[in-house]
Amino acid sequence: MNALSSRQPWRIAAQEHMRRVKYLFMVLVACLLQIFSVAAFAHASLIDSQPSDASVLSAGPADVVLRFNEPVAPLVFKLVFPDGSIKPLSQIAVIPDGLKIALPKTEVVGTYLLSWRVISADGHPVGGALSYSLGSPSSEVKPVLSASSPMLVAIIWLSRFALYVCLFLGIGGVAFRAFFSVETDAPPRWINALIFSSWLLLPVAVGTHGLDALSASWDQLLSWAPWKTSLGTTYGTTAALMLAASLVGCAGNIKKQIGPGASVAALLLLGAALASSGHAASAPPTWLARPTVFLHAVAICLWIGSLLPLMSALGKTQGPQILRKFSRAIPRVLAALLVSGIVLTTLQLRHLNELWLSDYGRILCVKLALLSGLLAVAAFNRYGLTVRVEQGDHRAARAMRKLIAVEIMLVLLILAAATTWRFTPPPRALAPSRATASHIHIHTAEAMADVTLVARGSNQVEAQVFLADGEGAPLKAKEVVLKFSSPQQGLEALEEETQLGENETWKTKAFALPATGRRHVRLDVLISDFESISLEGEID
Repeated sequence: MNALSSRQPWRIAAQEHMRRVKYLFMVLVACLLQIFSVAAFAHASLIDSQPSDASVLSAGPADVVLRFNEPVAPLVFKLVFPDGSIKPLSQIAVIPDGLKIALPKTEVVGTYLLSWRVISADGHPVGGALSYSLGSPSSEVKPVLSASSPMLVAIIWLSRFALYVCLFLGIGGVAFRAFFSVETDAPPRWINALIFSSWLLLPVAVGTHGLDALSASWDQLLSWAPWKTSLGTTYGTTAALMLAASLVGCAGNIKKQIGPGASVAALLLLGAALASSGHAASAPPTWLARPTVFLHAVAICLWIGSLLPLMSALGKTQGPQILRKFSRAIPRVLAALLVSGIVLTTLQLRHLNELWLSDYGRILCVKLALLSGLLAVAAFNRYGLTVRVEQGDHRAARAMRKLIAVEIMLVLLILAAATTWRFTPPPRALAPSRATASHIHIHTAEAMADVTLVARGSNQVEAQVFLADGEGAPLKAKEVVLKFSSPQQGLEALEEETQLGENETWKTKAFALPATGRRHVRLDVLISDFESISLEGEID
């Protein structure tokens, strides 16, 4: 029998499996880098405004009402005048479904921009701009940019990724040492190093979160404003609980006699920290989302936090004994991890095609691919090598240590992908903003009309109409009737009456359109008992 044939089959299989994992590792790194190039978003959505975006008004509004799909808190508001001058706004009232912003009295004809920035329920900032015109639109409107710089986005991502790595591996290492280790040696220095590093990373994460919330420059990091803003959000609660978890974990690592109690407390605090903020924790219903995030975080910490100490233990005489205890307990942890992950995915995705049609879903696909590779390696260790290691096979132990190193690399990529979700809204947050309004401008020699369809509930819309004469001045009318038809779909005209509301805007009651798509809209405008005009156009 030659040397090649004398090699044990499990070793040949392990080397072949490692070769495949390395190829998968390189491919998924490239995919992750591609996905991370997506633009930054936050997770609350503006679903309605009064006045509506791009509306033309006869008089300047006294206030603007912004309505969101989830509770928000005000941050920064500015009004940009037609001449480009900017006035900060400070009179903002929180109403049940959004915010009410008081505006200064304005009489200058042209387009105004309201720049707004708020904190959503998940602790992430979101901003945008609402435009409206007084009299007639300006010929040129300069956009208001409030997005964070790429450098700030990169530092936010890097600090949070490193923070997750330090806390999960550090606190998980303390738990492994308390429940699975049989050693009585001094506490591993690398655990303390990870926990100490988390104390340096926490201020970076909190400070940059405040800068992002206020869309502030780097020099403002030396002022109290970004720190106060960040600590006042739900992420402030997360940071405080993370600090408490790290302190308790450090104490449990230094004094092994309190290790079991301290590690349990640290795990509970870390789970509560991640359940306090973030889009996963704020998904409705929160009574289900928050406990699920808590369970998911604890399971992640117990699993991936065990990899480094287990790899170290396999090189010692107590390795087989430690592996036996670990292999019996870890299936329950993995079951909790998988079940909680499925629940969270169900809460964030409404349809299966959102896995490949949304940025959130594509990142989830990468995470699932990485997790599949991680589970495959873990399964080979469990069912292909564990028995041999427990029997004292040193070559099997060396092979397992190499595969655990592959697991750690896959874990780092999974955490990197999960951190990217900080900048990518889940589909359930984007859904209310996709079809909130459709707009059409009809312009003839006699008159002009701005028609806006605003979503009211899941299947109804409200039509809003502003009328002007051929020169842009508000047009007085006695009656306005809208007719929607779709010859291509064989639908007869749907007629809706309107009533005159605020700011010379005619509005219908909420009504249902039988089908979606492009519609022909006709406005029959009664000017007087002897004069009427009709305006027609196409609207989505």
